[in-house]
Amino acid sequence: MLLGLPAQAVALPAIQARGEAALLPVVQQAAERYMQHTPGATVTVVRGNTLFAMKSLLQGSADIAMVQGNIPGDIRQEIQVRQLKLRHVVIDYQRMTPVVHPSNPLNSIRLDHLQAVFAGSIDNWRMLGGRAGPIVLLVESPAQGLGQAWKEAMVGESGRLARHARMVSAQDKLALLTKNVNGISFVLHDQLSLAVKALQVTQIGTEPHTSTSVRDTLRMPISLWVEEPASPTVNDFIQRVPRGPIALQPGVRP
Repeated sequence: MLLGLPAQAVALPAIQARGEAALLPVVQQAAERYMQHTPGATVTVVRGNTLFAMKSLLQGSADIAMVQGNIPGDIRQEIQVRQLKLRHVVIDYQRMTPVVHPSNPLNSIRLDHLQAVFAGSIDNWRMLGGRAGPIVLLVESPAQGLGQAWKEAMVGESGRLARHARMVSAQDKLALLTKNVNGISFVLHDQLSLAVKALQVTQIGTEPHTSTSVRDTLRMPISLWVEEPASPTVNDFIQRVPRGPIALQPGVRP
């Protein structure tokens, strides 16, 4: 005689979300609401960087990758080689801002000139109307979301940053910039401090920083990534995560 399985043996929804701290508040809040709405369900949220998040997703140890910025090149290559199908949902955007030493006489820079600086074709401040001196590029590794987003904004996905660009950690970047009068780097807009000077970025001519082209070029997505087809459970949870400026807490979005 066949017996039915007890109700306790039925698998309850369990979701693993891993990734960037910028998305922790909104995903944790969505997890709490989801578990209240779905008795017995569990949602585990683990903090890590974008690389950790995407590797976890591709290895099957996470259902959702919480990603800040653009996907690193080696991860994109793995996705192509394995012919994986992924889907992402943009939660919000963060603004990226170029920064220099406070003593730098420049206050603004054209977008095309900024891109030329990081590509290496402009390598002296004199070429931008500043004081003579070699431009020192301080950049984060493209293996991380912000570093990859800035690289793509400056030289495109397949382009190369200037050979003289110096790769530094996110933790050391601003400290090094405050010690180098010829340095230039980039931060998220909400990371600006009095220790560095933000450069206003303009389009060619006199268009302001709010011009559509500049704004779209210097913004970085914050997004959730899943494999396709995602399970109904994961899709249901994703639908409960709010989008837009109100989604992220003060101090997280620009």
